[in-house]
Amino acid sequence: EAYYNRSQLKQTMRDFKGAKKDLELSKIITDMNREKSTAQRTADSVNLVHLMELDADFNSGDTRARDTIQIRLMPIFYIALKDSNYKKSVYFSPLLQKVSSGNQTLCLTNKVQQTLAPALDSLSKQSNAKYKRTDSHLWEAVQKTNMQLFNDAVKDYDKLVAEDPLSAISWFARGVNTCKEIDLIIRFDTKGATEKYEKALLDFSKAILLEPSFAFAYYNRAIVKCQLHDYTGAEKDCALALKADKHLADAYYNRGLLLLFLKDKMNACQNFSVASELGILESYTIIKKYCNHF
Repeated sequence: EAYYNRSQLKQTMRDFKGAKKDLELSKIITDMNREKSTAQRTADSVNLVHLMELDADFNSGDTRARDTIQIRLMPIFYIALKDSNYKKSVYFSPLLQKVSSGNQTLCLTNKVQQTLAPALDSLSKQSNAKYKRTDSHLWEAVQKTNMQLFNDAVKDYDKLVAEDPLSAISWFARGVNTCKEIDLIIRFDTKGATEKYEKALLDFSKAILLEPSFAFAYYNRAIVKCQLHDYTGAEKDCALALKADKHLADAYYNRGLLLLFLKDKMNACQNFSVASELGILESYTIIKKYCNHF
């Protein structure tokens, strides 16, 4: 990626000979990396560090200093308890209405909610009858996921999908549980990551089969496909997520990154433009670096 980016820069500086040489080196290294074992490529691709993380430099106002921003895919969406103090980057789905009750409203978010843990702890201690409905079993499993009790949570999800195999939200939540577990353990050990990603892929696919308009299942499946090196499939899933929900800003951003990687710079920049209009501030950095000539 460094050689490729430098070749692009040399080309704009009309150093065509140097640009061609760097581009050839980039292709050679890409071919070498393609020969790596699946396990090694999975390790290299954590958070798309190996293939998708672009360093964008910008002036901080002082010409002697530069900041570096790491550009990576926006993370997966998960189910959370809506926090009145955290109003940004939360979405609602009709699929969650049946597990929301009273003043407790569930939402979908991919941002860290600082007050989420106390809220979960408080809710888990409640013994009101309204939380003893059958639907509450899913919420109990979700709480375990968000508290990183992944092994306990997956047992609950297994029971839920066995009891009601037509519940798209249960399949979705189990896929999220698997992804969050991978995010935690892959920092220390990449063994088995591919197998787990494939399980998450199947769960999100099942949720999509049951609810074809469930945008967040497409979105999460796109991220899993990236980790499995199916970048074209990931881009298509982002497009399907946007077809289901045209306001899903993070999907525009992730699709832009994928299109940029797939060398479709014009469409990539269009997606970054929409993402920026919808509030994804990270888009401006990429637009400044890669889209100025459009």
